[in-house]
Amino acid sequence: MWKPREAATMDEYYRTDPVVRRLFRVSALVWGLGLGIESVARIPLVYALPVEVMVGVSAALLIATNAGLAVWNVGYGIRQAAARRRMPPSTRPRPPRVNLPAVAAPIDFPSRIGVWWSSDSWSMPDAAQAARDIEAMGYGSLFYGEAYGKETLTQAGAFLAATDRLVVGTGIANIHARDPIAAESGGRTLTALHPGRFVLGLGVSHGPLVERGRGGTYQKPLATMRDYLERMAAVPEQIEPGVGRPARLVAALGPKMIELAGAETDGVHPYLVTPGQTRVTRDALGPDKWVVSEQAVAVGDDPDDALQRAHDHLEIYSGLPNYRNSWLRQGFEESDLVRGGSDRLAKALVGMGDLDTIAASVTAHLDAGADHVLVQALGRRDAGGPMADPRPALRDLASALGM
Repeated sequence: MWKPREAATMDEYYRTDPVVRRLFRVSALVWGLGLGIESVARIPLVYALPVEVMVGVSAALLIATNAGLAVWNVGYGIRQAAARRRMPPSTRPRPPRVNLPAVAAPIDFPSRIGVWWSSDSWSMPDAAQAARDIEAMGYGSLFYGEAYGKETLTQAGAFLAATDRLVVGTGIANIHARDPIAAESGGRTLTALHPGRFVLGLGVSHGPLVERGRGGTYQKPLATMRDYLERMAAVPEQIEPGVGRPARLVAALGPKMIELAGAETDGVHPYLVTPGQTRVTRDALGPDKWVVSEQAVAVGDDPDDALQRAHDHLEIYSGLPNYRNSWLRQGFEESDLVRGGSDRLAKALVGMGDLDTIAASVTAHLDAGADHVLVQALGRRDAGGPMADPRPALRDLASALGM
């Protein structure tokens, strides 16, 4: 049966991949020579052998020739595939994307404001109840990270099953924690079970977390992400047929990663950025890609306590090169990058003050071009920090946000 998409995939492989072109050309040459030699060999045999003998010899010659060429072809293909695997990811030919489901699954956010919360230290039943409460408050999504704790796709399935309308997003799924086939296939399954409610956010994480925390190897982030996305794109449509691929965002801070996200995914998930950076990101992506920005907030009446929570929040991040470089691009100075961040950095990245002022720090991202903003309510360090119960602060903030 003629399959146009498979034919288009092979055409694209031939057009873009020199390894595939060489395989086809050498194979065609060898098969042509082999069958040509077999045909020439028949001529003297026709004259030398009786007809009844030649009939059998002809069939045997044809079978032997084709079998020999097939064995050679398989071996040659295996050698070429092995050579490809030995190539560095940055120089490896890219798989064609024509066999992707053409359109990403839509994202059906119930509101433009969601929540970013890490529940790694919570039991899953308690975290699921928190998700239900967040949904009841009117927030449109729940995103969470993946560093050392719970496996992200398992969490997503639990949160989705526990709620009715809440969009659940990985913010982000660490690409060093699973191979691209598992990420794409798992994302499609969650999309099939919960249409319009799952977002697969992806990120390269950070060198210290990957190498010391997971025992992995942290290579060039841009090339690593590009290779990962291309291998996700190669997963065939027969995995959850008819569902479409999951909506995908990339944790993109620098201009090259933003460009890659715009070309290969549905948008970006900026974290620890000012509204000004959200505007820069929107301008770089254009109007047709998702921008889902995170905004940390410290809700409370004590300004010194709120500022301390902001510094506590930034303590780890201020030691990570990816964020330090991002803040320098956003206009901050080296003097702002002290451990925990300067007061200037903390006040720029964390909303604090009265509820209306905090709400304004969230909606500023919407005004700057974000499609959806994730509120991260910071707890006190002795109450769990980023894993503290966010619900009291979210309830206080909900009315100021018009939820």
